[in-house]
Amino acid sequence: MRTNTLKAKLQAGETVPGGFVNFPSPQFVEVTGPVGPDFVAVHAEHRPLGEHGVHTTCLAVDSVGVAPIVRAPRSAPGVIPRYFDAGPLGLRVPTQGCA
Repeated sequence: MRTNTLKAKLQAGETVPGGFVNFPSPQFVEVTGPVGPDFVAVHAEHRPLGEHGVHTTCLAVDSVGVAPIVRAPRSAPGVIPRYFDAGPLGLRVPTQGCA
């Protein structure tokens, strides 16, 4: 099991810089990942990334030692497990009223 260094830093009260990627470009993540973010949030809520785009982007984020977080499109029972299956270390889910 991989170590979640993002979670450890948050629990220690450290600042964790990161950013969002809202287009399916693993190459972009591979180039920008080594510059020092602790996380990259893969934005699937308002963008047409789709599950495949989220999965390949999470793989790229993880490959450069950065924690992938997915911003899911909605909080429906059938949606949440599919986005966790994409491989993130965390999931950001909109509230029911905003989905």
